[in-house]
Amino acid sequence: GHVALGASGVAATEAGPLAVLEMAARMPSLRIDLVEGTMDLLLNQLSQGDLDIVIGRTMEDDPGLASFEAEFLYTEPVDLAVRRDHPLVGRASIGWDDVRQYRWVVWPKGSPIRKGLETALAEAGLSLPPNYIESNSVIANIALLRNSDAIGVASHRSASALADMNLLSILPLRLQCFGSVSMYWRRNEYHPRSVELALDCIRHVLRAPGAVQ
Repeated sequence: GHVALGASGVAATEAGPLAVLEMAARMPSLRIDLVEGTMDLLLNQLSQGDLDIVIGRTMEDDPGLASFEAEFLYTEPVDLAVRRDHPLVGRASIGWDDVRQYRWVVWPKGSPIRKGLETALAEAGLSLPPNYIESNSVIANIALLRNSDAIGVASHRSASALADMNLLSILPLRLQCFGSVSMYWRRNEYHPRSVELALDCIRHVLRAPGAVQ
């Protein structure tokens, strides 16, 4: 069989690949496509039948979701990430004044992680530095952070995975916001056995012990 899986930025670094590996282990003959994109583009591809499943930020109160089944997977904190030798790395504690001295790399306006960031800043009586860089690419964001003193915003799973690979470091300033991740598939449609098994694989690997529910 064949399964096409879409993953938004929050899932492309860690959750999506783990789901793919679980599918590959359970269904050795399965062909798997993994597509990264923003939620609006991925859900459009899902509605057109180009994707079978999408993993990404939980979308709420969106009338466009009426044609999809949605299932909550996990909730996680949001972290600030920087290059490993960033001037702020190694400090026991940092505050908003410290991080606002640097340029920020952020997800596009309207994205769930951007909304969470803006909410956390507003609660602290602050706003984004005016010279931020906006990008919807995981790879581009990693490159921007690794080659500058910029500060990025990432989901905890993604930030932890990048830190484990020695690509980035997590700053000890936790944003007071959380993001939830869900999976989506088309409603009222017959799905081949491979897609049903893929949904089970995603549930199994992304609801493993340690996930914040």
